[in-house]
Amino acid sequence: MRKIITMFAGLVVSLSLVSETKTDETNIIYIKKEMMKAAESGPDLIVSKKSEISSETKKFETKSKSSQSGVASYYGKRLHGSRTASGERHNSNEMVAAHKSLPFGTKVKVTNLSNGKEVVVKINDRGPFAKGRVIDLSYGAFSKIESPGKGLTKVKLEVLSNLN
Repeated sequence: MRKIITMFAGLVVSLSLVSETKTDETNIIYIKKEMMKAAESGPDLIVSKKSEISSETKKFETKSKSSQSGVASYYGKRLHGSRTASGERHNSNEMVAAHKSLPFGTKVKVTNLSNGKEVVVKINDRGPFAKGRVIDLSYGAFSKIESPGKGLTKVKLEVLSNLN
């Protein structure tokens, strides 16, 4: 993977150099040799691994022992079908949610503190970005624990599993 990234970066630089200079066979061979040298000498870019956990996630897990309380909101139906930060298409009816720091694929139990209703969701997006909110639920998930007409509700989050 690193070689591919390095070669791709070299190709981009090479193409910009070729476009500025007169192209002949000698230049193309030289560029190819330079790209191969770069790929063999190691990457200029560092690619993080999926298994690495952000410091914010570690903070969440250690401070709160895998639980957190706060206000939940839900995605508007107009976002149905749009791409999430994980690359999936958002489906308003699925049990999915957005969290600022938990890894994609993490299963979280969301409990409504006012009525005790629970729902298990998978984190597949980033957010919420409104101050004071801890999670954005899909319309379907929010409907399981609260009337969507209310819009916001106080919840407790419990991390069940991390699929990554």
